[in-house]
Amino acid sequence: MPEMKTNFFLLFSILYLAFDALGQNQCLDASFGNAGIVQATFGNDSIFPKSIALQQDGKIVVGADIISAQNRDFIVSRFNADGSVDTNFGINGNIVWDFSNSNEYLKKILIQTDGKILIGGNSMVAGFQKYTFIRLNTDGSLDFTFGLNGKISHEIDLNSHHFLQDMVISNTGKIAIVGHTSICCSDEPQLSIYWNSDIINYIFFLNTNGDMDSTFSNYGTFQLLSNNYEVINNIALTQNQDIIFTGYRNGTTWKNIFVGKLHQNGNLDSSFGNNGFTEISSAPIIIDKQLFVDENDKIFVQINAGDNGVYAFNLSKLSNLGAVEINYISNYVFLFEMIKKNFNTFLSNGSLINLSDSYNYHDSIYAGDFKLFTLNNQGSLASNVCGQGEIFVDVAPGAEDQAVDAIMQMDNKFVQLGSSGINKITLIRYLNTVFAGNNEIADKINIAKIFPNPAAHSLNIKGGSGQIQIVDVLGKTVATVAPKAITASVDASNLANGLYIAKISTANGTESVKLTKR
Repeated sequence: MPEMKTNFFLLFSILYLAFDALGQNQCLDASFGNAGIVQATFGNDSIFPKSIALQQDGKIVVGADIISAQNRDFIVSRFNADGSVDTNFGINGNIVWDFSNSNEYLKKILIQTDGKILIGGNSMVAGFQKYTFIRLNTDGSLDFTFGLNGKISHEIDLNSHHFLQDMVISNTGKIAIVGHTSICCSDEPQLSIYWNSDIINYIFFLNTNGDMDSTFSNYGTFQLLSNNYEVINNIALTQNQDIIFTGYRNGTTWKNIFVGKLHQNGNLDSSFGNNGFTEISSAPIIIDKQLFVDENDKIFVQINAGDNGVYAFNLSKLSNLGAVEINYISNYVFLFEMIKKNFNTFLSNGSLINLSDSYNYHDSIYAGDFKLFTLNNQGSLASNVCGQGEIFVDVAPGAEDQAVDAIMQMDNKFVQLGSSGINKITLIRYLNTVFAGNNEIADKINIAKIFPNPAAHSLNIKGGSGQIQIVDVLGKTVATVAPKAITASVDASNLANGLYIAKISTANGTESVKLTKR
């Protein structure tokens, strides 16, 4: 039985930094933490941040692995919108789980439309890593309507390790998951990929109660054998809830990036690419990769790849039929400067806003820094980030700063998650004036959009900067949302079928958008 540690001996504190005088603080939000930076420490325990999520009330939820003298556990922490610790969450803002007195690996945190917090990863059960999920109520208590008292583990192959790669919540509340199983060598997720060519990739769904959805694909799972060392890393959903996934396979000399598409029932979409798959690019070394699908079902795959100390940013855009519309290789090549780990990109009208970390091989102590930069639609470094095109934030001089995830708030501020050294969670919030002078970005962000429309169970509202009201045909307000995320999710399941008007506050005024519930 997983144990929630309520008397964990961690020290959770905000470190007040003496930020350097290189002008970086002009780009950071001084109302957040100290000079735009928050750090949380956990005594002498090592901390490895993994995922960040934003609640509708602006609170920030962070998931990480924490390693004590005993073993590796899940930890979830919550911060208020100003960066202070939310002491009403768990014990002093933290909840720690030990499932098996062994190693657990947290992978991702998501916020449902009802505000509940979904945590995914893997944990050791009877000698093997299993897919493991936890759901919390908004106050941090376990949601007893999910799994067994808020927790559930799943296995697909007997006597195999199971490793979660990605997950996303559908508009019906079901959870789409991609992961793989491994039969040998290591119970550590990344090493299972490096050491084992016989992994099996799986895509499956969980119902809202945590049980596997047996109606999906072949008895609940879509399976992709690793005939050419395929690894699926990412998953996303289209507006009609078809499944997009991306990964890589070994080519003759380089790794080939592929994108696949499944229908809602789990069958390959033969009209997509070549019988359900499209290959988009190749690279000798793939540092990181991410996938996102926009409200028009355009597919974007971002890759950071290269070799021999030369690394470049690559972005591919595909149609909903798998045709490659853009294969965008940045001219901004990082000589002896390697962008590593998660590389979060937000698209804005042809400009690419990137939050990452850098690793300078010329530095004798191999220290990394947090980094934000933009590229224009020709792939060159733009000059609209604090007047210089890029920001380096050295939180821990002489130690390694490492970025892992990022979010964009409704007010267009960016929050970056990472670590400084091995025992500090670091959060950095960049001002929404970082891109001052680039009206294209500001105008694009502030265009209000609703999707899917018509909506059945939930809808997403993108581009607002303040309160959102949903009004029926009689002029009565039936729902009000004050979102903090750049895309607000609204539960539409309780709305009667019919026509509504969404009044969305943006930086350009109030926009009214027609909405159909069916």
